[in-house]
Amino acid sequence: MNVSIIIPRIKGKREKIFKEALASIKEQVEKPIEVIVMDKDENQRKKINQGVAKSKGDAFVVFSDDDILDPAYIKKTASVMRETGADIVGTALETFGNRKEIHMFHIIPFGTCLIRKSIWKKVGGYDEKILGGGDHDFLIMALHNGAKVERIAEPLLKYRIHDDNWSNRINWKKINKERESKYKKLGVDYKSYGITFD
Repeated sequence: MNVSIIIPRIKGKREKIFKEALASIKEQVEKPIEVIVMDKDENQRKKINQGVAKSKGDAFVVFSDDDILDPAYIKKTASVMRETGADIVGTALETFGNRKEIHMFHIIPFGTCLIRKSIWKKVGGYDEKILGGGDHDFLIMALHNGAKVERIAEPLLKYRIHDDNWSNRINWKKINKERESKYKKLGVDYKSYGITFD
C-alpha cells in the first residue's frame, strides 16, 4: 500500500513552521510516495479534494502545515491498515506550543489520520460547503458510509497550539448549525458518534 501526504499550506509568516512540518515528513521511516502541497484559501476543503484527486497513493494523510509527525507515523498507521483492512487509522495526539497535553479519540479520529482513497471516493470527498470543521465532517460521513476505523493509542501526531491556528478564525456557532442541519437532512445519526451541537 502506498501513502500520499496532502498539505494545505498557508503562505506567509508560517514559513518556518512549514519547514518543520516538511522535515518531519522527510524523517519518516516508511516514506510516502509523494507529498502534495496545496496553497490554502478560504475554501480549504476544495484544495484538499483537488490534492487527493491527483494523488497516486492507495491511502492518504491530510497533514497541516503547522504540525509534526512522529518518524514512525506512516509505518505504524499503514501497518495497522494493512493488517486490519481498516478504512481509517487514527492515533493519539500530543499538543505543543501554547499548551501541552495528550489526547485520544473515542469514535471520531482527529483530522490528521490515514485514510483509504476508496472511502474518500465513497463519501464523495470533503464537503466543500463546510468552511470549518471539514475534516471532522468528512470522518462523520465516512462512518455513516460504513468506514472501519482503527486507532493507535500512541501519540504519533504533534498538534501545534498557537495564535495563528486556522480554527481560531472560524465562526463555530454558524458552522455547527449548518452541520447539524446537514446531518438531520441526510439521516446521519451523529449523536451515536458522541457528537452534540448544544
